[in-house]
Amino acid sequence: MVLLPALIRGDAVMKRRGSFALILSMLVATFSVRMAATEHPDLTGERLVVYISFHEEEGRRLLDLFQARTNVDYTYLRIPTGELVARVIKEASAPQAHIILGGTADAHQLLANEGLLEKYVPSPAEHIFEKFRSPDHYWTGIYLGAISIGINENRWKREFEGQGVEKPSTFEDLLNPRFKGEIILPDPRTSGTGYTLLASLIQLWGEDEAFAYFRRLDQNVGEYTTTGFTVAQKTALGEY
Repeated sequence: MVLLPALIRGDAVMKRRGSFALILSMLVATFSVRMAATEHPDLTGERLVVYISFHEEEGRRLLDLFQARTNVDYTYLRIPTGELVARVIKEASAPQAHIILGGTADAHQLLANEGLLEKYVPSPAEHIFEKFRSPDHYWTGIYLGAISIGINENRWKREFEGQGVEKPSTFEDLLNPRFKGEIILPDPRTSGTGYTLLASLIQLWGEDEAFAYFRRLDQNVGEYTTTGFTVAQKTALGEY
């Protein structure tokens, strides 16, 4: 079984400093000239570096679409949200990427507070509810997930059905000793998904009750993963 927390995913433009700021200014000026004759900028010869912090396949589809429209070359690194934040902060004096695609809203806001993001307003932003985008235009939500408990139906039928065990429908149900070793969770120290789950329960129950719950839940957890996506993959494969 796997817990899939709610999170507002976003994208943001990283802020370049020093010589990188000059490069960014030059690119923006070039874009404006090239766009005069076409709907999309002609970025032939330019290379875009992107940090992706959500499903890699979806990120590549978006980048492929942008490449088809602009002729830009791109390279990307798929990285968990927690590691991404630490990496961007570490690279503050010499940024290595132009764009962050995906990741939780709180992560983007943290980087904005550190002065590491440029303001950017995508054209569809006016159609997105205000609560799902930065009021200062540092990040824009691109999808919203819901907290849920994921169960591999085949494994459930094979190992639990007919044994008097009810499917878990609440967080408390996951404390059932019968689920020992059957639960996989994203690690909140590296995963934005895991952090969102922890933060959500703290908001719902208070810090003491939430941490007491996780200490008990830990007895049933078979594995903590560095990313939230991995838990869904392993559950789908029947490992949990």
